[in-house]
Amino acid sequence: MGAFINELYGKITQRPNSSKFTNIAIRIVRLHVVLLHNAIFHPKLFFKFHRKPRLTTLPRNPLVSIIVPTFNQEKYLRQCLTSIIAQSYKNIEIIIVDDGSNLETKKILQDFATLAQVRIISNKVNLGLPHSLDLGFGCARGELLTWVSSDNYLANSFVDLFVSEFLSTNKAGIIYSDFEIVDEESSEIGRDTGWRNYDRISNKPNRLTMHTFRSLQKVSPINVVGASFMMRREVFLFVGGHYAMQGAEDQSFWINASLGFQFKKIRSKNCLYFYRIHKASLTSKIQDRDYIDLLRQVKEKSHGQA
Repeated sequence: MGAFINELYGKITQRPNSSKFTNIAIRIVRLHVVLLHNAIFHPKLFFKFHRKPRLTTLPRNPLVSIIVPTFNQEKYLRQCLTSIIAQSYKNIEIIIVDDGSNLETKKILQDFATLAQVRIISNKVNLGLPHSLDLGFGCARGELLTWVSSDNYLANSFVDLFVSEFLSTNKAGIIYSDFEIVDEESSEIGRDTGWRNYDRISNKPNRLTMHTFRSLQKVSPINVVGASFMMRREVFLFVGGHYAMQGAEDQSFWINASLGFQFKKIRSKNCLYFYRIHKASLTSKIQDRDYIDLLRQVKEKSHGQA
């Protein structure tokens, strides 16, 4: 049923040349699809939140655990890991989960295996991204947690700015930011400031609840945060992991996290996270998020203006 709803959602939202009346009708149908999806798979969202997880006081220099799941990403893996190691904030641990990769990928991992902040976990066979994420986070020791796909990479100030934001507030359990979309050659395509209607209400901590009509209009059944984020350890313990492939690998995770924690957005002029679109990426294989088509359209537009 979930796959059917996601497929239906993709079909009714990909109408870029529709009339104003058609777009209004699409929004109405889309809202009902979101309601139906959440009523079936996340019924708790329609009840007011009662549990209030307690956030502990962070140390001045909290340990940040960065999970890097990888499977046959030898083309981009080195750039990803190098960007993490080059972070201006140094109290980090890097947990690489090798999900049964090929020999070329394993050779690259060996170049980083001797670094003190790097830990490599190897699956004998390919078990999939959700399993690798749960495994990596389950081994993490940090007070703050995040993960980076091995075909993406970070700005040098990524961890530093996120840690500073967490230290400045004792309310937010999850902090996120916009991210830059890049192509196979790392050329910037454009900043993602709300692709698929992520909640961008305020830079103040707010709860991404979905038990009110207003919030339901703002939350997509695909994802609610995006690629660039960091969370408190308490969030992972509260949700219990359980990443699942339903349009996006962290869809269910963020929906469940919204039941207990506030979200805050970083307002940064500089991009902190670079999200790569290429033919072999997982995102491009998801039917209702055709980023390859987006990439083609953007390139054609840029060539036309040249």
